Amino acid sequence: MFIIEKANHRSITPFVTFFLILIWIFVFFTNVFRLDLFQASKEVDLHSLVTNIFFHKSFWEILINCIYFYMYGDNIEDVLGHFLFIIVLVFLSIFVNLSYVLLNWNSTLPILGASGVVSGILGMYIVFFPKVKTTLITKKFMFSDLPVVTSLIFWVPYQFIVMFWEMQANETAYVFYSHVVGFMLGFSLAHCFLFFGWRDRHKESIRFSTGNLKTVLCPSCSAPKVIPSYGRYKCSSCESEYYFDRKGSRILF
Repeated sequence: MFIIEKANHRSITPFVTFFLILIWIFVFFTNVFRLDLFQASKEVDLHSLVTNIFFHKSFWEILINCIYFYMYGDNIEDVLGHFLFIIVLVFLSIFVNLSYVLLNWNSTLPILGASGVVSGILGMYIVFFPKVKTTLITKKFMFSDLPVVTSLIFWVPYQFIVMFWEMQANETAYVFYSHVVGFMLGFSLAHCFLFFGWRDRHKESIRFSTGNLKTVLCPSCSAPKVIPSYGRYKCSSCESEYYFDRKGSRILF
C-alpha cells in the first residue's frame, strides 16, 4: 500500500532531506559491492540507535524509504527549518529503535533501516498538512485526489494488522512495528509544534515572501496566490478549488 503526494508548496530547498537520501544510497551500495566502508553495530548504545538508520536490508526497502522521505520530509523540513529538522530525525531514530530494543531485549539481530523515522515524518505530515491531495495505491485499486488524512485511515490499520500477524508468526516484525511506533511518535510530536505555533508561523512566512498583502494560501497545498477580492479560486499547483471570504479560505474540491 502506497500513499503518493500530489503537490505541496515549499519555500526553502530541503538540503537535509536531499543529503540524507544521498547518504542512504551511498551506504547501501558500498555494502552491496562489499567495500566494507561501513558496518552496522550490533551493540545497543546511543551511537547505534542513531547511525543504524543509514543501513537497509534490501533494495526495495531503501527505494521505498527514499521515495517517502523525499515526498514528505521536504515539507516537514520546510516548517521546522534545517537544524530543528535534524534534531527531530535524531529524536525519532533514538526512541523508535529504543522502544523496539526494550520489547525484544534478547534479540541478537541489529536494528537496520529508517522505516521508523520515515513513518514518524508521515505522522507529522498528517498534522501539518491534513488536506494535501494524495493518490492511494493498493494491489488491486488506485484512488486519486484523496486528502492525506483519508489515505492514512487505510494505511494505519494495515500497519497494525501486519505487525500483529508477524508477531503471531514469531517473526521479527521490526519493519511494521517501527512504522506504527514511528507514526504515533511523529503524530504526537507534531501536535507539540502545532501548539507552539510553528505551522502558523510557516504559513505567514510564505504569505509575506510574496511581498503582497493580498496573498492567500491554498488550503490544500499552501501554494500562495495573490487574489483581488473574495470569491472562488482554483489552485494552479494541486488543482483544488477553494473559496475565500472574511472567515478565511476553505477547500471545495
